[in-house]
Amino acid sequence: LIWAPSEGAEQYQLSLASDAAGQAEIFRQSVSGLRHAFDDAVFSLPQGELYAILRPIDQLGLKGFRGQQTLNVVELDETLPRPALSFDRTADSDFVFVPSDDDSAENTHEVQFSTTRDFAEMVSVDIPQSGGTQHTRNSEQAWFARARVLVDNNVVGGYGEILEIPAPD
Repeated sequence: LIWAPSEGAEQYQLSLASDAAGQAEIFRQSVSGLRHAFDDAVFSLPQGELYAILRPIDQLGLKGFRGQQTLNVVELDETLPRPALSFDRTADSDFVFVPSDDDSAENTHEVQFSTTRDFAEMVSVDIPQSGGTQHTRNSEQAWFARARVLVDNNVVGGYGEILEIPAPD
């Protein structure tokens, strides 16, 4: 999980709960940085809907207002193909395509777009069966895209290679 800094925060209290109120907590840890990676060897997240709850803590130990985000924890099926993206540029748009000649053509694909390679902030688009999506630029900077196969809301494939869409000339 990655989050933006909160003014005056010395650390953050990160919790995961299976209910929106945060009463059925399954994980809690103090974190000093702006990200936390869940190590499968130490902690395995259960599949389904979880709630990530974050509270900043200042230097006196006082907790700030909580922020909450719903997460959908899915199963990763490594046997599914990892889609490769391609793109074509026109005068005012970039067209990003999921090729239809691979074994995943009959499945829905999720394509994510971000202005950063780590996809810390991104937009996600679901593409039903072998198709493409039109991504219209709203800035003069480079974009990154990646895709994965979606079997259903609980099973996904791994991401294919990251496609860099260069800034226009």
